[in-house]
Amino acid sequence: ECLQLPTSYSFNFITFVSNLAIPSMGYIDLFTMRGPLWSGTNVRFKLEMLDSRAPVGISKASKDFFQLRRTAINQAIISLVNSIQGPQEIELQLTMELFHSGIFGGAAVAKLYIFVSQYEF
Repeated sequence: ECLQLPTSYSFNFITFVSNLAIPSMGYIDLFTMRGPLWSGTNVRFKLEMLDSRAPVGISKASKDFFQLRRTAINQAIISLVNSIQGPQEIELQLTMELFHSGIFGGAAVAKLYIFVSQYEF
């Protein structure tokens, strides 16, 4: 059971303004996670929304505000795809699982704490 636990955690803090404009390409990249490029290794990524806190009257962000894009065989990027009204605090978790020749070899977790300002400047 212990072998299934993540071998590393990273804690990442991101801040941006309320109602941040999304460019015409449709997203803003926030975070990149890379795994090894070893022969015979496969990497699987999973994005979870752990929490979203906003005062009464402010629409809370959901997982639909973010997108997990696989950009390489060993890499994924979390992007913002919808503007978020602030103030708001969001906690995301990106898990990367490694498989060597189809056998589970370990996991790493990146926790993302996003703070959205109440101001648009």
